[in-house]
Amino acid sequence: MRTNKKIIVTGEHNDSGNRYPSNDNTGTTLLWQEVPVLDFERLPVEEKLFKEMAEKPFDWIIFTSVRAVRFWSDILLEHNLDFPIETQVACIGETTAHAAEMDGYTPDFFPTEPGSEMFLQEFEDLLSNRAQKPRIIIPAALGGRTMISDR
Repeated sequence: MRTNKKIIVTGEHNDSGNRYPSNDNTGTTLLWQEVPVLDFERLPVEEKLFKEMAEKPFDWIIFTSVRAVRFWSDILLEHNLDFPIETQVACIGETTAHAAEMDGYTPDFFPTEPGSEMFLQEFEDLLSNRAQKPRIIIPAALGGRTMISDR
């Protein structure tokens, strides 16, 4: 007798392009239901940051999530600003780098393995031969992890 299993997904919508499987290996039908339990909203950005970016662009922007990429792109569009071509783009991992590419950025760096620890190790190695400390901006969530920005 075939049965159905209902699976509730509490994360965000599956944006990766992968669809949830419709059956498991026993032939049981899998019924997927997405129930978002968190709501994300973009924080306001101070106008002085845009002025500062126009006068002296940052050397790097670090995107720590797909959401950070999307929110930053929205902010630039709303303020009718172009992303400075001299600012390099670093991403926490391949998925974030792909999202950055989809939004028109050219990722200059992402680690060989995803995660903050590997990102820090490889990014610090990349920057270690520079004479002066680069100016870096990290669009981040209020109350989010600060492992990268603390460095």
